Amino acid sequence: MFKDIVNAMREGFGTCLKEIKYLSERVEAVEKKVGITTKRKGTWTSSQNRGTGTSSQNTTSPPKNTLESGKEDAR
Repeated sequence: MFKDIVNAMREGFGTCLKEIKYLSERVEAVEKKVGITTKRKGTWTSSQNRGTGTSSQNTTSPPKNTLESGKEDAR
């Protein structure tokens, strides 16, 4: 029984890795098609590993905190 669970988890994890790779390739293809040249941090694309493609720095500032500094989250 334990072996069956381990095998199912291993198979599921392998499927997840394949899907992540497929989705990252599709995102890269769409970015190329629409002309996005800014590379995001943490993407797993093979072209970045080879050092190909256009690199530019993201100049977008991070989102501002919407909570006022004197008030706490009322959860």
